[in-house]
Amino acid sequence: MLKKTSTLFILCLIAFFINTEAQKFKAVLTDSSNKPFSGKVILYMSKDNRNPKTGAVGIASFPCYAVNATNIKSGGSIIFDDKALSYPVKLSEIERGKYFVQAVWD
Repeated sequence: MLKKTSTLFILCLIAFFINTEAQKFKAVLTDSSNKPFSGKVILYMSKDNRNPKTGAVGIASFPCYAVNATNIKSGGSIIFDDKALSYPVKLSEIERGKYFVQAVWD
């Protein structure tokens, strides 16, 4: 019994560390129209450009992520993680560092 308990504890500990290492971003909808949002939310990132969504695709590579949102009310949020549609790499593989970030609710 002790061996099963120890194994379960180690598996839980590994799962905890894997989750704490994963990159995640939370985008909150602040819309005064009070209409629920459904559509795509795009997260643009850049190390150099303060306005990442204006970057030119193909000239300089910049990370970009997208998720679908359904019926998100003002004050509601969505999470960007490894399940997001990603370019050029998923969030857990992005180069560590400081980024300018913009979320666009499209």
